Amino acid sequence: MSDLNDIINELSDIGEDLTDDINDIVRQVLQQEVNIWRQRAPRDTGALQQSIQLRLLDPYTWGIEFLDYGLYQNFGVRGTESDPGAFSASGSQTFGTPYQFKSKTIGGPLPFAVRQSIARYGLKPQPWFLLPGETVDLIADRVARAVEQRLQLL
Repeated sequence: MSDLNDIINELSDIGEDLTDDINDIVRQVLQQEVNIWRQRAPRDTGALQQSIQLRLLDPYTWGIEFLDYGLYQNFGVRGTESDPGAFSASGSQTFGTPYQFKSKTIGGPLPFAVRQSIARYGLKPQPWFLLPGETVDLIADRVARAVEQRLQLL
C-alpha cells in the first residue's frame, strides 16, 4: 500500500510541476512580446514604454497593461475635420481608428493654435503593439506557437 501511495504522490508532483513549467513558459514568451512592444512604443517622456507591464491576473491568466493613451498612439485619433487615423500601406487603407476628437480644441500645455490644429486634423497612428495587418488573434497565435515550441523541449 505504501508503494502505491508513493506512486500516486510522485504522479501528483509531476502534474503540479508541469503546470508551473507551462505557466513559466507562457510568462517568458509574453515577456518577450512585452519587450518588443517597449522597443516599438513611441518615446517622448518614456512613460508609455515604462508602463507596458506583464501582470499575472490569476494563477493561469496573464495580461499586458499600459497607459490608456497607448491605444490612441497605436491607432491614431481622427480629427474633427479630417481623418489622419487611417494608416496607409502601398496606397491602400489597412489600418483605421475607432477614436475621434469631439472638441474643437484639446487640453494640455501646448500653444492654443497647436492644440486646435491637433483637434482639427487628428493624430496619425504610430503602431507599436498591433501593427497594420495584424490582429489580436495573430498575436495570440504567435505566442501560442512560441509556447508550444518551448514545451517540446521539456
